[in-house]
Amino acid sequence: MADPSGNARILERLSNVVRAHPGGISISKLSRETGINRNSVAKYLDIMLATGQVGMKSVGAAKVFFHAEKMHVSHIVDNFPGCIIVIDASGKVVLANRACTAFFGLSKGELTGTLLTEARLPGMPRAFFEAVHAGMAGTRRVDEFVVERNGETAYLTGHFIPTAIDAGKNGLFLLLKDITGERRSEILLEESENKFRTLFNNSCAMIFVHEISKEGVPGPFLEVNSFACEKLGFSRDELLSMTVVDLLRAPARMTEGSTALEQLQRGECLRMERDLFEKQGTKIPVEIHSHLIDFEGRTVVLSVLLDRTYQVKYEIRGENPGKPQEPRISLADGALVSRLPGG
Repeated sequence: MADPSGNARILERLSNVVRAHPGGISISKLSRETGINRNSVAKYLDIMLATGQVGMKSVGAAKVFFHAEKMHVSHIVDNFPGCIIVIDASGKVVLANRACTAFFGLSKGELTGTLLTEARLPGMPRAFFEAVHAGMAGTRRVDEFVVERNGETAYLTGHFIPTAIDAGKNGLFLLLKDITGERRSEILLEESENKFRTLFNNSCAMIFVHEISKEGVPGPFLEVNSFACEKLGFSRDELLSMTVVDLLRAPARMTEGSTALEQLQRGECLRMERDLFEKQGTKIPVEIHSHLIDFEGRTVVLSVLLDRTYQVKYEIRGENPGKPQEPRISLADGALVSRLPGG
Protein backbone atom coordinates (compact mmCIF):
# COMPACT_ATOMS: atom_id res chain seq x y z
CA MET A 1 0.00 0.00 0.00
CA ALA A 2 1.36 3.40 -0.96
CA ASP A 3 2.49 5.71 1.81
CA PRO A 4 0.56 9.03 1.48
CA SER A 5 3.17 10.92 3.49
CA GLY A 6 5.91 9.45 1.28
CA ASN A 7 4.08 10.58 -1.85
CA ALA A 8 3.71 14.07 -0.39
CA ARG A 9 7.44 14.24 0.33
CA ILE A 10 8.28 13.17 -3.22
CA LEU A 11 5.88 15.76 -4.68
CA GLU A 12 7.43 18.48 -2.51
CA ARG A 13 10.93 17.38 -3.51
CA LEU A 14 10.08 17.44 -7.21
CA SER A 15 8.38 20.81 -6.81
CA ASN A 16 11.48 22.33 -5.18
CA VAL A 17 13.72 21.12 -8.00
CA VAL A 18 11.33 22.40 -10.68
CA ARG A 19 11.15 25.77 -8.90
CA ALA A 20 14.97 25.96 -8.97
CA HIS A 21 14.86 25.88 -12.79
CA PRO A 22 12.82 28.95 -13.88
CA GLY A 23 13.55 28.19 -17.54
CA GLY A 24 12.10 24.69 -17.21
CA ILE A 25 13.48 21.18 -16.71
CA SER A 26 13.05 17.92 -18.62
CA ILE A 27 11.92 14.59 -17.13
CA SER A 28 15.37 13.06 -17.67
CA LYS A 29 17.19 15.89 -15.91
CA LEU A 30 14.65 15.92 -13.08
CA SER A 31 15.19 12.17 -12.65
CA ARG A 32 18.96 12.62 -12.47
CA GLU A 33 18.82 15.47 -9.95
CA THR A 34 16.36 13.73 -7.62
CA GLY A 35 17.57 10.15 -8.03
CA ILE A 36 13.98 9.03 -8.76
CA ASN A 37 13.50 6.74 -11.74
CA ARG A 38 12.23 8.37 -14.90
CA ASN A 39 8.85 6.56 -15.04
CA SER A 40 7.99 7.57 -11.47
CA VAL A 41 8.99 11.18 -12.18
CA ALA A 42 6.70 11.19 -15.22
CA LYS A 43 3.75 9.88 -13.17
CA TYR A 44 4.25 12.45 -10.40
CA LEU A 45 4.56 15.23 -12.97
CA ASP A 46 1.20 14.17 -14.44
CA ILE A 47 -0.34 14.66 -10.99
CA MET A 48 1.37 18.03 -10.52
CA LEU A 49 0.27 19.14 -13.99
CA ALA A 50 -3.35 18.16 -13.32
CA THR A 51 -3.40 20.02 -10.00
CA GLY A 52 -1.81 23.15 -11.45
CA GLN A 53 1.47 22.88 -9.54
CA VAL A 54 3.54 22.85 -12.72
CA GLY A 55 3.17 23.96 -16.30
CA MET A 56 4.46 22.19 -19.39
CA LYS A 57 5.67 23.20 -22.83
CA SER A 58 7.05 21.16 -25.72
CA VAL A 59 10.58 21.85 -26.96
CA GLY A 60 11.05 19.67 -30.01
CA ALA A 61 10.34 16.09 -28.98
CA ALA A 62 11.01 16.81 -25.29
CA LYS A 63 8.59 18.05 -22.63
CA VAL A 64 9.85 20.80 -20.35
CA PHE A 65 8.17 21.45 -16.99
CA PHE A 66 8.23 24.69 -15.02
CA HIS A 67 6.82 25.96 -11.76
CA ALA A 68 3.29 27.39 -12.05
CA GLU A 69 2.66 30.46 -9.94
CA LYS A 70 -0.83 30.26 -8.46
CA MET A 71 -2.92 33.08 -7.11
CA HIS A 72 -5.89 32.33 -4.91
CA VAL A 73 -9.20 33.35 -6.47
CA SER A 74 -10.15 35.36 -3.37
CA HIS A 75 -7.05 37.53 -3.88
CA ILE A 76 -8.06 38.18 -7.49
CA VAL A 77 -11.64 39.05 -6.50
CA ASP A 78 -10.56 41.34 -3.67
CA ASN A 79 -8.23 43.30 -5.95
CA PHE A 80 -10.62 43.50 -8.89
CA PRO A 81 -11.33 47.19 -9.73
CA GLY A 82 -15.10 46.67 -10.07
CA CYS A 83 -17.55 46.06 -7.23
CA ILE A 84 -18.23 42.33 -6.72
CA ILE A 85 -20.98 40.95 -4.49
CA VAL A 86 -21.95 37.28 -4.16
CA ILE A 87 -25.32 36.38 -2.62
CA ASP A 88 -26.42 32.95 -1.44
CA ALA A 89 -29.83 31.33 -1.91
CA SER A 90 -31.22 33.12 1.16
CA GLY A 91 -30.21 36.52 -0.20
CA LYS A 92 -27.33 37.01 2.24
CA VAL A 93 -24.04 38.52 1.14
CA VAL A 94 -21.31 35.88 1.30
CA LEU A 95 -18.62 37.94 -0.43
CA ALA A 96 -17.98 41.64 -1.05
CA ASN A 97 -14.63 42.85 -2.37
CA ARG A 98 -12.67 45.95 -1.38
CA ALA A 99 -13.91 48.03 -4.32
CA CYS A 100 -17.47 47.35 -3.19
CA THR A 101 -16.93 48.31 0.45
CA ALA A 102 -15.03 51.43 -0.62
CA PHE A 103 -17.80 52.54 -3.00
CA PHE A 104 -20.56 52.14 -0.42
CA GLY A 105 -18.43 53.32 2.51
CA LEU A 106 -19.04 50.12 4.49
CA SER A 107 -16.78 47.53 6.09
CA LYS A 108 -16.85 43.90 5.00
CA GLY A 109 -18.36 43.05 8.37
CA GLU A 110 -21.29 45.38 7.69
CA LEU A 111 -22.02 43.63 4.39
CA THR A 112 -21.02 39.98 4.78
CA GLY A 113 -23.73 37.83 6.34
CA THR A 114 -26.35 40.55 5.87
CA LEU A 115 -29.41 40.27 3.65
CA LEU A 116 -28.63 42.48 0.68
CA THR A 117 -32.13 43.95 0.77
CA GLU A 118 -31.49 45.08 4.36
CA ALA A 119 -27.94 46.32 3.86
CA ARG A 120 -27.35 50.05 4.03
CA LEU A 121 -26.41 50.81 0.43
CA PRO A 122 -26.56 54.62 0.20
CA GLY A 123 -28.50 55.95 -2.76
CA MET A 124 -29.17 52.62 -4.48
CA PRO A 125 -32.50 52.92 -6.34
CA ARG A 126 -35.41 50.49 -6.12
CA ALA A 127 -34.60 49.28 -9.65
CA PHE A 128 -31.35 47.79 -8.30
CA PHE A 129 -33.14 45.59 -5.77
CA GLU A 130 -35.71 44.60 -8.41
CA ALA A 131 -32.81 43.45 -10.61
CA VAL A 132 -31.40 41.47 -7.66
CA HIS A 133 -34.78 39.78 -7.17
CA ALA A 134 -34.95 38.90 -10.89
CA GLY A 135 -31.40 37.54 -10.76
CA MET A 136 -32.22 35.33 -7.78
CA ALA A 137 -35.13 33.97 -9.83
CA GLY A 138 -32.67 32.93 -12.54
CA THR A 139 -32.79 35.91 -14.92
CA ARG A 140 -29.43 37.10 -16.18
CA ARG A 141 -29.46 40.82 -16.97
CA VAL A 142 -27.44 44.01 -17.36
CA ASP A 143 -28.84 47.32 -16.11
CA GLU A 144 -27.71 50.88 -15.56
CA PHE A 145 -28.50 52.78 -12.36
CA VAL A 146 -28.36 56.37 -11.21
CA VAL A 147 -27.19 56.62 -7.60
CA GLU A 148 -27.81 59.81 -5.61
CA ARG A 149 -25.63 60.12 -2.53
CA ASN A 150 -23.99 62.91 -0.55
CA GLY A 151 -25.52 65.44 -2.93
CA GLU A 152 -23.75 63.90 -5.94
CA THR A 153 -24.91 61.73 -8.82
CA ALA A 154 -23.10 58.50 -9.68
CA TYR A 155 -23.79 56.10 -12.54
CA LEU A 156 -23.38 52.31 -12.32
CA THR A 157 -23.78 49.39 -14.68
CA GLY A 158 -24.80 46.16 -12.99
CA HIS A 159 -24.28 42.62 -14.30
CA PHE A 160 -26.57 40.15 -12.49
CA ILE A 161 -25.43 36.57 -13.10
CA PRO A 162 -27.31 33.63 -11.53
CA THR A 163 -24.76 31.07 -10.35
CA ALA A 164 -24.34 27.98 -8.17
CA ILE A 165 -22.39 28.32 -4.93
CA ASP A 166 -21.98 26.02 -1.89
CA ALA A 167 -23.34 22.49 -2.40
CA GLY A 168 -24.82 23.46 -5.76
CA LYS A 169 -27.33 25.87 -4.22
CA ASN A 170 -28.48 28.82 -6.30
CA GLY A 171 -26.90 32.19 -5.75
CA LEU A 172 -26.22 35.45 -7.53
CA PHE A 173 -22.98 37.03 -8.73
CA LEU A 174 -23.15 40.84 -9.00
CA LEU A 175 -20.58 42.92 -10.85
CA LEU A 176 -21.05 46.67 -10.49
CA LYS A 177 -18.97 49.10 -12.50
CA ASP A 178 -18.75 52.81 -11.74
CA ILE A 179 -19.22 54.61 -15.09
CA THR A 180 -19.71 58.09 -13.61
CA GLY A 181 -16.72 59.57 -15.45
CA GLU A 182 -17.81 58.14 -18.80
CA ARG A 183 -21.43 59.23 -18.36
CA ARG A 184 -20.47 62.77 -17.30
CA SER A 185 -18.24 63.07 -20.36
CA GLU A 186 -21.14 61.96 -22.55
CA ILE A 187 -23.47 64.48 -20.88
CA LEU A 188 -20.96 67.32 -21.35
CA LEU A 189 -20.45 66.32 -24.97
CA GLU A 190 -24.20 66.22 -25.56
CA GLU A 191 -24.63 69.65 -23.94
CA SER A 192 -21.81 71.04 -26.07
CA GLU A 193 -23.36 69.57 -29.22
CA ASN A 194 -26.75 71.03 -28.29
CA LYS A 195 -25.22 74.48 -27.79
CA PHE A 196 -23.43 74.24 -31.11
CA ARG A 197 -26.61 73.06 -32.83
CA THR A 198 -28.56 75.98 -31.34
CA LEU A 199 -25.99 78.52 -32.55
CA PHE A 200 -25.65 76.74 -35.90
CA ASN A 201 -29.37 76.74 -36.67
CA ASN A 202 -30.13 80.20 -35.29
CA SER A 203 -27.44 81.99 -37.25
CA CYS A 204 -28.59 84.69 -39.68
CA ALA A 205 -26.06 83.46 -42.23
CA MET A 206 -26.14 80.37 -44.43
CA ILE A 207 -23.71 77.74 -43.12
CA PHE A 208 -22.57 74.66 -45.03
CA VAL A 209 -20.16 71.83 -44.21
CA HIS A 210 -18.81 69.68 -47.04
CA GLU A 211 -15.83 67.58 -48.03
CA ILE A 212 -13.39 68.59 -50.75
CA SER A 213 -11.20 66.35 -52.91
CA LYS A 214 -7.46 66.69 -53.45
CA GLU A 215 -8.29 68.26 -56.81
CA GLY A 216 -10.43 70.94 -55.15
CA VAL A 217 -13.79 69.43 -56.15
CA PRO A 218 -16.40 69.86 -53.39
CA GLY A 219 -18.38 66.83 -52.26
CA PRO A 220 -22.01 66.64 -51.06
CA PHE A 221 -23.01 68.74 -48.07
CA LEU A 222 -22.58 66.99 -44.71
CA GLU A 223 -24.42 69.64 -42.70
CA VAL A 224 -26.55 72.69 -43.51
CA ASN A 225 -28.24 75.07 -41.09
CA SER A 226 -31.92 76.00 -40.93
CA PHE A 227 -31.35 79.51 -42.31
CA ALA A 228 -29.77 78.07 -45.48
CA CYS A 229 -32.81 75.83 -46.04
CA GLU A 230 -35.18 78.75 -45.49
CA LYS A 231 -33.20 81.17 -47.65
CA LEU A 232 -32.74 78.81 -50.59
CA GLY A 233 -36.16 77.13 -50.45
CA PHE A 234 -34.74 73.59 -50.24
CA SER A 235 -35.48 71.02 -47.56
CA ARG A 236 -32.55 69.80 -45.48
CA ASP A 237 -32.66 66.39 -47.18
CA GLU A 238 -32.59 68.05 -50.60
CA LEU A 239 -29.54 70.13 -49.71
CA LEU A 240 -27.71 67.13 -48.23
CA SER A 241 -27.95 65.47 -51.65
CA MET A 242 -26.43 68.52 -53.37
CA THR A 243 -23.00 70.14 -53.66
CA VAL A 244 -21.67 73.68 -53.84
CA VAL A 245 -21.54 73.23 -57.62
CA ASP A 246 -25.33 72.75 -57.75
CA LEU A 247 -25.94 76.04 -55.95
CA LEU A 248 -23.27 78.08 -57.73
CA ARG A 249 -24.02 76.57 -61.15
CA ALA A 250 -20.29 76.76 -61.72
CA PRO A 251 -17.60 74.36 -63.00
CA ALA A 252 -16.80 71.51 -60.63
CA ARG A 253 -14.07 73.37 -58.75
CA MET A 254 -14.31 75.40 -55.62
CA THR A 255 -12.72 78.47 -57.21
CA GLU A 256 -10.71 79.27 -60.29
CA GLY A 257 -7.19 77.93 -60.04
CA SER A 258 -5.60 75.56 -57.57
CA THR A 259 -4.45 78.26 -55.16
CA ALA A 260 -7.76 78.28 -53.26
CA LEU A 261 -7.29 74.75 -51.95
CA GLU A 262 -3.67 75.50 -51.10
CA GLN A 263 -4.81 78.57 -49.18
CA LEU A 264 -7.25 76.46 -47.15
CA GLN A 265 -4.58 73.85 -46.45
CA ARG A 266 -2.29 76.58 -45.08
CA GLY A 267 -4.98 77.27 -42.48
CA GLU A 268 -6.07 80.54 -44.06
CA CYS A 269 -9.65 81.71 -44.47
CA LEU A 270 -10.79 81.84 -48.09
CA ARG A 271 -13.04 84.78 -49.03
CA MET A 272 -14.87 85.13 -52.34
CA GLU A 273 -17.98 86.64 -53.86
CA ARG A 274 -20.30 84.49 -55.96
CA ASP A 275 -23.89 84.24 -57.14
CA LEU A 276 -25.97 81.52 -55.50
CA PHE A 277 -29.19 80.21 -57.03
CA GLU A 278 -32.18 79.34 -54.87
CA LYS A 279 -34.72 76.63 -55.72
CA GLN A 280 -36.88 78.82 -57.99
CA GLY A 281 -33.83 80.04 -59.91
CA THR A 282 -33.52 83.46 -58.28
CA LYS A 283 -29.92 84.64 -58.10
CA ILE A 284 -28.59 85.65 -54.69
CA PRO A 285 -25.22 87.43 -54.55
CA VAL A 286 -23.25 86.14 -51.56
CA GLU A 287 -19.95 86.64 -49.81
CA ILE A 288 -18.39 83.28 -48.90
CA HIS A 289 -15.95 82.73 -46.04
CA SER A 290 -14.47 79.21 -45.95
CA HIS A 291 -11.89 77.40 -43.86
CA LEU A 292 -10.95 73.83 -42.97
CA ILE A 293 -12.20 72.19 -39.77
CA ASP A 294 -12.14 68.72 -38.21
CA PHE A 295 -15.61 67.17 -38.43
CA GLU A 296 -16.22 63.67 -37.04
CA GLY A 297 -12.60 62.71 -37.69
CA ARG A 298 -12.51 64.16 -41.20
CA THR A 299 -11.02 67.36 -42.56
CA VAL A 300 -13.86 69.27 -44.22
CA VAL A 301 -14.75 72.77 -45.38
CA LEU A 302 -16.94 75.03 -43.26
CA SER A 303 -18.45 77.85 -45.33
CA VAL A 304 -20.40 80.84 -44.04
CA LEU A 305 -22.38 82.67 -46.75
CA LEU A 306 -23.59 86.25 -46.27
CA ASP A 307 -26.35 87.68 -48.48
CA ARG A 308 -25.03 90.69 -50.46
CA THR A 309 -28.32 91.57 -52.19
CA TYR A 310 -28.71 95.02 -50.62
CA GLN A 311 -25.01 95.80 -50.89
CA VAL A 312 -25.10 95.01 -54.63
CA LYS A 313 -28.10 97.33 -55.06
CA TYR A 314 -26.15 100.14 -53.42
CA GLU A 315 -23.15 99.45 -55.64
CA ILE A 316 -25.32 99.56 -58.79
CA ARG A 317 -26.70 102.95 -57.70
CA GLY A 318 -23.18 104.17 -56.98
CA GLU A 319 -24.03 104.71 -53.33
CA ASN A 320 -21.92 103.90 -50.30
CA PRO A 321 -23.67 101.15 -48.31
CA GLY A 322 -21.60 102.02 -45.27
CA LYS A 323 -22.91 105.60 -45.19
CA PRO A 324 -26.25 106.17 -43.39
CA GLN A 325 -29.00 107.14 -45.84
CA GLU A 326 -32.16 109.06 -45.20
CA PRO A 327 -35.19 106.77 -45.55
CA ARG A 328 -37.45 107.53 -48.48
CA ILE A 329 -41.03 108.18 -47.50
CA SER A 330 -44.07 107.46 -49.67
CA LEU A 331 -47.76 107.37 -49.04
CA ALA A 332 -49.57 104.27 -50.27
CA ASP A 333 -53.23 103.45 -49.58
CA GLY A 334 -53.28 105.90 -46.70
CA ALA A 335 -50.42 104.13 -44.91
CA LEU A 336 -46.98 105.54 -44.23
CA VAL A 337 -44.37 103.15 -45.67
CA SER A 338 -40.65 103.52 -44.91
CA ARG A 339 -38.18 102.02 -47.41
CA LEU A 340 -34.41 101.97 -47.35
CA PRO A 341 -32.63 103.50 -50.35
CA GLY A 342 -32.67 101.03 -53.20
CA GLY A 343 -35.71 99.23 -51.77
